[in-house]
Amino acid sequence: MDIRSTKTRRKLKDALKSLLMKYPFEKITISDICEEAMINIVTFYTHYHDKNEILEDSIRDIVLRIINPSLEEYIKNSDKENAMVDLLKNISSNSISQIYKYKDIIANFKRRESPSLLNAVRNVCNRESQALIIHVLSISGAKYPEELLMAFLIGGVYKTIETSVFSNNHYSEDTVKDLANNLIEGFMNSPLFFRK
Repeated sequence: MDIRSTKTRRKLKDALKSLLMKYPFEKITISDICEEAMINIVTFYTHYHDKNEILEDSIRDIVLRIINPSLEEYIKNSDKENAMVDLLKNISSNSISQIYKYKDIIANFKRRESPSLLNAVRNVCNRESQALIIHVLSISGAKYPEELLMAFLIGGVYKTIETSVFSNNHYSEDTVKDLANNLIEGFMNSPLFFRK
């Protein structure tokens, strides 16, 4: 992708993020996004088919910022079994940092109960992380099918993070990271789930 195209896509995604702070996703139109980005609607359609595609592209950017640095460390480590727990903890820690960074937008989604937005987040997260986590679980000698363990692990950690971040107790980012890391370590070291 050329620099001009990258800049245009970035402007469109930034415009969408700005609009999501004010309006539910279902109420935002392509015209709204173009007006906010100061880009012609024809240009929008050069880059995206519809507003769902730009939403998924925006979410994918965040997910890849979470996964890629951890994956690079994991690939460099020759001791894959011991690196697995660190990989999952790093992904969790990076996820929590992104959640706190975008906490206001996420809270806005929750308040507005935007089902299409929440589905897009869930779909992109699952698509981008599924192969990685299934690979990690397959190396570890799981007792159960990797797909089920992945759903349990992602769902459990996600729900813990969500509850901690948006609870009335106002947990700090570091507290939530420690909690998630302890859950991951307990899960990965549990004889209930893995053959030892």
